[in-house]
Amino acid sequence: MDGECFTKEYCFIYPILQDKKEKLRRMFQEESEYWSEQVQEIYRYRGISKQQMWIQEEGDASFLVIYQEITGPVAEARKKYLSSKQDQFAKKRAMEFSEVTGLSYEELLPKLESLFDDEVLD
Repeated sequence: MDGECFTKEYCFIYPILQDKKEKLRRMFQEESEYWSEQVQEIYRYRGISKQQMWIQEEGDASFLVIYQEITGPVAEARKKYLSSKQDQFAKKRAMEFSEVTGLSYEELLPKLESLFDDEVLD
């Protein structure tokens, strides 16, 4: 079993700043840069095999909910995420998310806890 990689499911929730919801919608329009092969390659590099996103509304607050399936160790996915900060394209995308959520680059990657096993990152 040592060489096997399991796919784990994660759900991340980020606040959306009140005046940034429309910017977020534009970021994910069907023809947007987000759907480009370059972005999808970044996700594959990080071990993300499936991703879905939606906006959740609760009273006056809005949240971006991201569901991901990550293959391989979460520690490796986190390391790849942080190392991609040097990539200009990933940096631009993270800056857009920071603008929409009010969170820093590092805060955009939450503490990951797998429900599948005992792997926990702080």
